[in-house]
Amino acid sequence: MDDRVAKLWAEYSPRIEKAKAEDGRDRHRHFCDYLEERVGDFVAVPLTLSRYLLLSQEGLFEDEEGDDARIPVLRFLWVISPDFSPEQEDAARFVRKNRNIDPTPYPNLIREYLDNAFRYSPPRRETKTNTGKATPKEWVSSIVDLIASEYSWTEQAILDLPITRLFLYVKRIRVRLGSNETDFSSEADRLQAEFMRRANEQN
Repeated sequence: MDDRVAKLWAEYSPRIEKAKAEDGRDRHRHFCDYLEERVGDFVAVPLTLSRYLLLSQEGLFEDEEGDDARIPVLRFLWVISPDFSPEQEDAARFVRKNRNIDPTPYPNLIREYLDNAFRYSPPRRETKTNTGKATPKEWVSSIVDLIASEYSWTEQAILDLPITRLFLYVKRIRVRLGSNETDFSSEADRLQAEFMRRANEQN
């Protein structure tokens, strides 16, 4: 190994090993039901398939009475609230109680919440339509089908599990069934790729 590359590896190797250890601990926390999540000042539950599907409904974030930036934020926060219920009266009460919210920081906070929920999502597979165009495979039913087939869990039980946990189960199932996918280690993988890029630049 070239001396410059060896020196670079000496810099990156402990960082990569540390990232692998921290990433393992991070995955463990997704199986703990007693850790509190927050989005800004609001307590949130881990995102489940049920709540994701509700958030995906067309028109949920529209403000029928005008262009009030607080409304879509508050509706999102209500759906991920531990106190959520499908009753319109409860939702309206939540909006009234928090109507003085400053919505400015919440798009970024919500994006962080969603990014964390999908951090272990497997690569999306594409299918061909009869027009020949590739389209993303409908992933929710694929996950429910895979986990129900493997574990015999009910549909509702799967829909009510945190998405991060479901993605980790999907990974384990695929590896056990012979997939050649590499193990999850997002930060370690990023550092490894960064090392390789810098090492190639030495040549």
